[in-house]
Formats: sequence, structure tokens, C-alpha cells
Amino acid sequence: MGAVVYFEEEPGQALKLALVVVLTVLINVVSAAQAADTVSGSGVIISVKGEILTNDHVVGACQAITVKLTSGNSETAAVVERDEQDDLAVIRLTETNNLPISVASFRDGISLRADDAIVALGYPLSWLLATDASVSVGNVSALAGVADDPRYLQISAPVQRGNSGGPLLDAGGHLVGIVTSKLNALRMARFTGDIPQNVNFAIKAEVARTFLDSKHIAYQTARSDQQLSPADVGDIARPFTVHIECEPTAGAAVSDRATPTKEEVGACKNSGNAPDYVIESCSAVIQKNDHSAWAFNNRCHAYYRKGDYDHALADCNEAIRLGPKLAIAYNDRGDAYQAKGDYDRAIADYDQAIVLNPKMGFAYGNRGIVYGAKGDYDHAIADYSESIRLDPNLTAAYYGRGNAYWLKSDFDRAIADYDQVIQLDPKNIGAFNNRGNTYLAKGDFDRAIADFDQAIRLDPKLAAAYFNHGIASLYVGSLADALTNFDRSSDRRSGSRS
Repeated sequence: MGAVVYFEEEPGQALKLALVVVLTVLINVVSAAQAADTVSGSGVIISVKGEILTNDHVVGACQAITVKLTSGNSETAAVVERDEQDDLAVIRLTETNNLPISVASFRDGISLRADDAIVALGYPLSWLLATDASVSVGNVSALAGVADDPRYLQISAPVQRGNSGGPLLDAGGHLVGIVTSKLNALRMARFTGDIPQNVNFAIKAEVARTFLDSKHIAYQTARSDQQLSPADVGDIARPFTVHIECEPTAGAAVSDRATPTKEEVGACKNSGNAPDYVIESCSAVIQKNDHSAWAFNNRCHAYYRKGDYDHALADCNEAIRLGPKLAIAYNDRGDAYQAKGDYDRAIADYDQAIVLNPKMGFAYGNRGIVYGAKGDYDHAIADYSESIRLDPNLTAAYYGRGNAYWLKSDFDRAIADYDQVIQLDPKNIGAFNNRGNTYLAKGDFDRAIADFDQAIRLDPKLAAAYFNHGIASLYVGSLADALTNFDRSSDRRSGSRS
């Protein structure tokens, strides 16, 4: 925020994100006949210890989980690991006297290709359809999801509510993904006038394996060198495909809550999108998952950018409550406190961000801004220097340190820092203007004028550069030039007030 440079999205990308948010994707995991008290989905057994891989939106808000095995037995389970952003979770059977003997193996070796045959298993509409795992057959339509999201496969195998978390298998019966979502056909039809046919998505096995590796959960792999019939794949997979029922925690909504899509998540991220657009997107994510600390934090950042610091603080407070070790949330709350002039609380938050993540270079830079505002230039310079050590390309840190050196009248070091800013960002107007002021303070009027001229070329509306140019012109005895620049400065200041 304060010391971080945020870049604008290209207009085409912003439009693309706006469009894909409209395509509210996803398998609704609620069994309508049980919506009052139960959510249902599917899962795949990945270890003989009773560990089951599924979607986070199936089990992420459960106070009790029941797993129905293909043996007919029902077992209780508990969540052991979650990844909200990639919508993955692992649950583990709590009883050890009835552990599974059949587990899925991830496909190893040759990568999956577009048009490869796939088979999906799960328990769609379990209250209405068969109580056994259903098999659907299709192909890999694309190796990416909506907006080229590389985490997903697009598949043509039909899926319904309740398929979420079930296995996607190749023709050899090996795991290549976790069924996750589908385009909402009615909303898509209203938006485009066309009804999509079998546009469904699964999280790639590589994403799931990365998640499992990060949590140190073991799983099996096998080379896929067989081409079995879908019926044979179904026979292989049924023993490790389970039905999951979730009793939500008190107050958790269970009716038709979709999982946030990557597109909604992407639009929610603070990458220069319009603040109102980010707030709308983050609100959609939060509505679907009110435990998303990162979504509250990103909405906090958007409110900050709008200048709505009270709402920003409220959202950052919630992000910290949900994720007390989320370093960026402390940093962003510090920025909101800084904007409100509450410097002591800002410093305390930057301190905590740095404790949680000592390599967060911009947190040092942001703390440096506050120290500078308090007139503590030595601490400011120390923080900017650490920020630069951690990220030598952080222009804002060089710029801030240059300003601190200027305020200490250490003009040579200030110029060196402004030089570095300009080298990294040749269109940095502030660096040219401030370096011009530094040359002016040193009595190097020709260089000062050259820098003010460049600042004006980059921003012809910059009143301060015209005014500074006028001062320098007076020093070199050019009264006419000075008066012209003072007039231009006055005109631009008047224009900014009109």
C-alpha cells in the first residue's frame, strides 16, 4: 500500500475478468432434500490410513463429517488439512478398526492431453439418484479452466451437485484430477443467449499433489499404460470413491453456496483493478466462504484505495481474526492506520508483519514512511535500507530513502537514490522533480532545470515542477523564464481547484 507500487491491469484483462466473474461456475454441493442440515459431496481415498482427498467447499465448514464407504459402512471423519484458494482438503477417518484397503493412485509419467478419455465418479444428487457411485464418461476438452486458469482441466464428462470432490480418472484408472465445478447453464444462457453443454472443471492432479506434498501427506503414483473400458475404470474406482456428508457448523449457510472460482479470486486480488470492482468480487468470495481471511484482506486493501479507511480497518481486523499469522493483513491494517494519522498503531502493525515474515521488504518500507512522517529520519533510512536489501528493485524504497536523506540535507545520497529510481523507472515523475529540488539545494541550477523540464515532459500538468523551474530560473538570472513558469504553475493549480 503506502510504499508499494501497484501496476494497472491492461484494459483487455480487466474486461476479461469482468466477464468471467459473470459466469458463476460451480457444482452446488447441497443435497436439496437434506439442505436444512446436511451438505453432501464426494471424496477419493488416497491412503490406507484413512486419508481422503476432497474439495474444501465440501468439508470446510463442518462440525461433523460422515463418510459412507462402498462396503456400506459409515465412518466419522475430521478435517486434517485445508487449502481454501485451491479448494482442496484432506479428511481422515477417526476410527482405526475399519480402514480402507483400496486407494487411488495418481497418474505418473506421460502428461494428460486434450481429447484424452476421462471418467468421473461421485455421488451426484444422492438423495434422488442411485446410492452407489455414479460413473460419467467424457474427454479432456482443454488443459486450462476459465480465463486460462492453469490449475484446472475442462472436461466434457457430465457432473451434477454432489460430484464435488470425486475422482477424475484416465483410461487406466489413475487419478488425474478432482471434480470441482461446472458452468451455471442458466446464468450463462442469460448472459450469452446460448446454453453451454457439458462445460465442467476438475482441479489438476499436479495441483492436488503439490498440496499433499506441502502437508507431508503420502500418496501412491503409478504409470498409466493401459486403456481400459469405462466400465472397468468404474470397477477399479468405486472402492476408493466415497460419499461425504457434512453437518455444517452453527450459522453456516448450506443452501446453494458455490465455491469461489479462480476468476472471482483473481478479480478480488489487488492488482490495480478499480477498487469498486475488487470490493464487489471479494464480497462475492466472502459470501460463498466467509472464512476466507485473504478475501477480507484484499477487500480491506480495496477500501483503503478508495479512502474508506474505517471499512478497511474492519475488514483487516476480520482477516487477522481468521488468520492471525497472515503477515500481509497486519501490513495492510498498518497502511490504513497510517492513512488515518495513527502512526503508533501503524508502526505496531508493521512490527508484527515483520515478525511474522522477516523477508517482507515492503513492510519495512511502509514502516519507514511512518517514521519519516514522525520526523524520525534515521529509523526511516534504516527501514528503507533493509527494504532495499530484501528487494533491490523496489523503487518506492529508494524514493523514500532519497526523501529522508534530502530532509537530513544529505544531498549526495539523496541524488544517488533518485538516480536509482530513475534507472529502475525512467518515467518516475516524482524522482525527476525531487532530484531537481536536490540539485537546486546544492546550487547546481542547470541540472535542476534539466530535471524539472523532464518532469514537465512526463506530466505537463505538474504545477510543482513549473514552480520549481521558476525558482531555478531566477537563480540563473532568467527572469522572463521564471515568470513564465510561475504563471504556468499558477494556471495549473487554479485548474486543479476548478
